[in-house]
Amino acid sequence: MKRRRVRELRQGSLSKSLLILIVLLTLLSPSIATGKSYYIKEAFTEIKIKQDGLVQITERITYGLSGRFHYLGRTIPLKGLQIENLRASVKGAAASIKREVFPGRGIDITARISDDPENINLGVENKDVTLVVSYDLKGAVNLYQDIAEIFPKLWGEGWSVPVKRLRGEIFLPKASIDSVKYWVHPKDYLASEKVTENKISLIFEDIPPNQFIEVRLLMPKDWFENAKFAKRYNYPAIEKIEKIEMGYERKILLIKALSLMILIFAFAIPITIYLIWGREPKVSYSAPYEHEPPYPDPPSFVNAIMMGKIGIPTLEGFIASVLELVRNGHIRFKEGDKKEIYIELGEGNADKLPKPEKEVLDFLKKELKESGRSWESLKESWSKTPRFKEFFESWKDLVRWEVNPKRFFSDTGSKILKAYGATALILGILSIMIIISSDKKMFYPKALNFMTLSLGILSLAGLVSLLLPEQIGGRWTTFGRIYYMKWNAFKRFLSDFSLLKIHAPQSIAIWDRYLVYATALGIAEKTWKAMKFIVPRESLRESSFYPMWGFYPSWIGSFRSSLKEAYSFESGERVGKDIFSGFLGGSSGIGGIGGGFGGGGGKAG
Repeated sequence: MKRRRVRELRQGSLSKSLLILIVLLTLLSPSIATGKSYYIKEAFTEIKIKQDGLVQITERITYGLSGRFHYLGRTIPLKGLQIENLRASVKGAAASIKREVFPGRGIDITARISDDPENINLGVENKDVTLVVSYDLKGAVNLYQDIAEIFPKLWGEGWSVPVKRLRGEIFLPKASIDSVKYWVHPKDYLASEKVTENKISLIFEDIPPNQFIEVRLLMPKDWFENAKFAKRYNYPAIEKIEKIEMGYERKILLIKALSLMILIFAFAIPITIYLIWGREPKVSYSAPYEHEPPYPDPPSFVNAIMMGKIGIPTLEGFIASVLELVRNGHIRFKEGDKKEIYIELGEGNADKLPKPEKEVLDFLKKELKESGRSWESLKESWSKTPRFKEFFESWKDLVRWEVNPKRFFSDTGSKILKAYGATALILGILSIMIIISSDKKMFYPKALNFMTLSLGILSLAGLVSLLLPEQIGGRWTTFGRIYYMKWNAFKRFLSDFSLLKIHAPQSIAIWDRYLVYATALGIAEKTWKAMKFIVPRESLRESSFYPMWGFYPSWIGSFRSSLKEAYSFESGERVGKDIFSGFLGGSSGIGGIGGGFGGGGGKAG
């Protein structure tokens, strides 16, 4: 019955998880929810410019429909323009077409589509349907004192789906291509262009959603002598137009150059910081192992230099200090009746203790009762009050002060690297957010994509710089380098079972000392295992740590995790493995980039 109940509970939990996943996918993806999607498979825009200023436009838009759809939509903006002879039809399905005029905004065309001409509400499913729209525009040609201009959008930014292929054709009023000049905004998606005497043919591919494509075309003014359908402006324009176009090209080059500089600086700055402030001094020391502690420093000092942030001890440093107090008789371990470890005060002389160890002893004196206290009772008490956290913070400061890290390590380069990392990360993320939210992305799509990539790499370089250890940006002093190398050599010795067996200490007191430093260096378990196999059983009984021998090294892990819990009491900080651880605009009637007429957008549903 119990197994059946567990199985039912598991099946119920699985069903709930699947339901939640389905709901989330539905909310996150409307296309999944509705089971349909579409894109523009191909679009064609034909523009015929007449000598009287009339512009005839024909559009053929092929929707690639996946799923069942009931209508196609097209919006044509008409700001400052007049439209005549609007016609619309559908190929590939039966259709009922509705036109709505919105003054000051434009015209909406909605075509209800169906596979059954007798039932227009049926819709179509999984097929390509083409919407054909044609119309005449008045006021689309601008006549200035020195030039004639037409500035149409072949594709508008109002489409929320991509275009696989766009073909545009512009027919000139006269067959004299050498007399005209044109610019495409943007050129990023232009796949090919072909120019004949009276026609400009352009093909664009893979246009993303909400991206416009426009062409500015300049023609001789005398082509439109009797242009009753053109707009007239009583000032010259060619110099201003060319200035706008040159500014647009310069802006693209500037964005690309700036992106390249960002990319270079992302790597050059940290490398330069390392070369100037991070390269280690050359020293003559090269011994692979040290068989004895190379310096008579207390374990808290060694831990502060060798582990974590230089000069700041870790929890292993505190534990090693406790073990050092046990080794010197200031406190004692004993095994209680319930197979628990008891801690009680010893009789050692505390006058000659280094300050960090004396601080630990004074703290334990306040925590231990006269008859001693079980470790379980002690750690439970610390987990319920902030006493240990408050002590440990002040103790870290004391060790740092006593160690004086500047004797060992210069952190100038590390500080500069961290400052660079923070600046690069913040600047990169904020700049990417500005680019993504800005409508200027459609003006320089690929240039800004390159800049976004460069800023992303800059942000990543900044994050890596923040996470790198101090030793990368900073460097050891000559004394500090030798100090670090010697203790590291001793650490390798304590980690190597075969070497410990060959060079085994003759005294259990030396083994105890090794174990204290092994704890400070984070390798207590390796040294304990070697000690367990090498030291005779009768000699182990003489160890200062023998009462806790049956609990070691799991006791160290329990001690560390309990102290972490006590340290994080009511603190919001995370305790990890190591707790210390106007350029685009035109003027007057001259349109700026993105200011071409027409465009608009469309939809399907």
